[in-house]
Amino acid sequence: MPRKRATEQDLIEEAAGYLAEYLRTGRSHTDLLRSAAPAIVELRSRHTLEDGRVDWSGRSPGYRAAIGQVYERAHVPPEYMVSVQAAVRYHVGNLLRETAGQDELEQVGLTTVSPRQRLTRHRQLVDALAAAAAPSDHPNGDAARLATYAEALLENIDVSDATLEATDPARLDAAEVSLGNISAHADSLLAALAAFQRRSKGKKAT
Repeated sequence: MPRKRATEQDLIEEAAGYLAEYLRTGRSHTDLLRSAAPAIVELRSRHTLEDGRVDWSGRSPGYRAAIGQVYERAHVPPEYMVSVQAAVRYHVGNLLRETAGQDELEQVGLTTVSPRQRLTRHRQLVDALAAAAAPSDHPNGDAARLATYAEALLENIDVSDATLEATDPARLDAAEVSLGNISAHADSLLAALAAFQRRSKGKKAT
């Protein structure tokens, strides 16, 4: 982590320096982005939201002005801005989960799951979807297999405040309806499965 005595301007210059070097290398050395993350996380820790909470989510005007200076001083070309910001958020997000406590993260609407963990879950989800689409010996679907894949799908849904705030309200309404339907259908399937299990155990007992 950067020295605690570093000024905000020092942190801005440090992060901008790593980003500028990253751009000079043709964006091939992602370790430079990782090196910029400590200064950016430290910047967040020095800003607060209106109610006094530490701005780990990066939403305060002060932090946004500071991170804006980072990108400006690094001379990030407009055509690369979105991809560079996404790459920086990945490394910042990972370090953030190692720096801030669970309560602090949850208080500002952040999930405790790091971007690295989300990427792993996404890969598992892709594998699950591919497996679900593969031919099965059960024409109506293997309950055990599909239930596991459905669980993987649901675990991939991020309902942190930060994510929901960035989602179109109409999509949130649709998600709420879908999740309600999923809940009802899952209850029905679980009841049917439990009833079958009871009948099977009763036959074995006799």
